[in-house]
Amino acid sequence: MVGKLKQKGLVRVAVYLNKEELTSMARVAEKLGLRRVGLPTETLKSHGFEGETEANTDGVSKVLKFCFEYWMKEEPKRLKRKAEIKQEIMCLEKEDIELG
Repeated sequence: MVGKLKQKGLVRVAVYLNKEELTSMARVAEKLGLRRVGLPTETLKSHGFEGETEANTDGVSKVLKFCFEYWMKEEPKRLKRKAEIKQEIMCLEKEDIELG
């Protein structure tokens, strides 16, 4: 498995989420169609002790990947618009001072 990942140039990243963050991202994945609707966020461990659970992260990695791609594409536009608004505010404040 590791050999195939190296050949493809893939890297594994570990992300730690609390239960609320995992639930939130799971719901987003369901809305985007990346995760089957109604899957529990925790499942029983297959060979664990009684009541021992593990996180069901189906679709969460795709949400993180696609959200980051969107953020990288849209962030310059947002920052540009924020700078424009800041400039407009400064002009309005200057005009307000001039008018008294």
